[in-house]
Amino acid sequence: MNYTVFEMLLHGHDIRFPAFGRSMAPCISSGDRVIVRRVPVGRLIMGDIVLCKVEGGGVMLHRLLRIRYTNRTAPVLFTKGDALDIPDPPAPASGYLGKVVAIEQANGRIRRLDFPLARFANFIRALYHFGRSALVRGWLGGKRRFQSSRNRSGL
Repeated sequence: MNYTVFEMLLHGHDIRFPAFGRSMAPCISSGDRVIVRRVPVGRLIMGDIVLCKVEGGGVMLHRLLRIRYTNRTAPVLFTKGDALDIPDPPAPASGYLGKVVAIEQANGRIRRLDFPLARFANFIRALYHFGRSALVRGWLGGKRRFQSSRNRSGL
C-alpha cells in the first residue's frame, strides 16, 4: 500500500523533509530538515511550530500563537512566521497536520524541540511574536486614538 506523507503522519509515523523559504528564519533556515510528528491539537501549546495545509494545496511551517476554542466550531489556529510582520489568516484545525519535534541544520546539528526547556523557549518566542503582531495590527488604530486624545486635550 502506498501512503502519502500526510497519510503517514495520520498513521503515527514521523516525517522528515527539507524546509524551504525564509518565513521562519532564524529558527528554521531554508534547506534545514525538519522532523514532524502528529500530535493531537489539544496537546499543542503556544510556541510550537506546526505544519498546516494552506489554500492551493500547499503546506506551511509557522509558529503557533494561539488556539481559539468555541462551542460551535472546531478549534481555530493562529500562526505566524518568525520573520514576518503580519500573522497568517486563522486556520481551522482540520488543516493541521503535525508539529516540528526536531530541526536538522545544514551543519548537521540536530535541535530537539520536544523537551521542556525547548518548549519553554518557543513559548517565549511566541509571546514576543504575538505581541509584535498585535502592535502591527493595532498600530494605525492606536495611533489615531492617541492623536485624537491629544487633540482633545489641547496639545
